[in-house]
Amino acid sequence: MGINEITSPYKMIAADVNKSGTVTAKDISDLRKLILGVTADVSTNTSWRFADATYPFRDAESAITEAFPESYKIVPLLSDMKVDFKGIKIGDLNESAKTRGVMGISTRSAIRLKLNIEEKLISADEIQAVEFGSDNIENYDGFQMTLTYDANALELQEIIGNHEVGMQREFPHHSQRNDHHELGWKGNE
Repeated sequence: MGINEITSPYKMIAADVNKSGTVTAKDISDLRKLILGVTADVSTNTSWRFADATYPFRDAESAITEAFPESYKIVPLLSDMKVDFKGIKIGDLNESAKTRGVMGISTRSAIRLKLNIEEKLISADEIQAVEFGSDNIENYDGFQMTLTYDANALELQEIIGNHEVGMQREFPHHSQRNDHHELGWKGNE
């Protein structure tokens, strides 16, 4: 096992497998257990972390103790925006991870998907349909997104796709945890 100094803040974050704020032999042990199938996950961390690409880390070593931005709140969305995040695969210090589904993915379009949503004020106990759409969905074979909301203020009852563009009644790739709904749509499913 070679020993190399970690000089990248992103690699340091990847090395802190158990998200303890330190990089120790326990991180190696947790990663080995995961690779060997002894455990299904590392309960104290996620498989991926995302850092705002413009965040100025002090240095690589302190990156695992800094509260760097991992999300970006857009309120309200008034114009085109560019928000850039660096994806960090936990445990992958040589950046060689092959993610599922990589085969057959073509270069993504430089044309931005334009989402339209009407802002609404909603009163307590009121049921409202909140529709979002796109003026240029025909330029895409699919998309993925995460819908986040305040679960203390809003109850999401259902998400329905649009048959006109090939979306089924429910999104074929949809998972929910608390106040996050991860949606994915591939045009010909």
